[in-house]
Amino acid sequence: MRIIPRLFLLAAFTSVMVAAVAAEPPKTDWVQIPVKDPNRAFFLDQASVHLEKGEVFFWDRIVFQKPTQMDEASGHMIKEKRILHSADCKTQEWSVVRGAIFDEQGQFIEALMPSKENSPRSSVRLGTVAALELARICKLAGFDEAENKVLRIGPQSIEGPSEH
Repeated sequence: MRIIPRLFLLAAFTSVMVAAVAAEPPKTDWVQIPVKDPNRAFFLDQASVHLEKGEVFFWDRIVFQKPTQMDEASGHMIKEKRILHSADCKTQEWSVVRGAIFDEQGQFIEALMPSKENSPRSSVRLGTVAALELARICKLAGFDEAENKVLRIGPQSIEGPSEH
């Protein structure tokens, strides 16, 4: 009698796992951040921006036109980095929550999972790509200009190289 319930549980678990794997990935809305850097393109996923306990979380990515950095463990060149950040729009600080790196064929290389000690909050400097991203995500999260000093500054395009 115990075999049938176990088989039923196994079948139910298997169908749930297949459904989870087959499900469409979450919607994304990648918008390019205007940067005058011939080797790097910066993108912000506007669909990922969400406010949680006073912090804004969002994904961004950097795509290298000609990869120059090699992942030592795999021996593959790093073509793209995708990073989940948390940001505080009032203090103008952010940190890395987690991320992933991909090779030239778009294959996953490695997950980035920094500890809080290895990824402390850092201040976002005006005139950087980070400042453009922070201004955009804070606005999307509902912070107005009075709460977000980055929104009140220029420029609309940043020269490379830049902080990120």
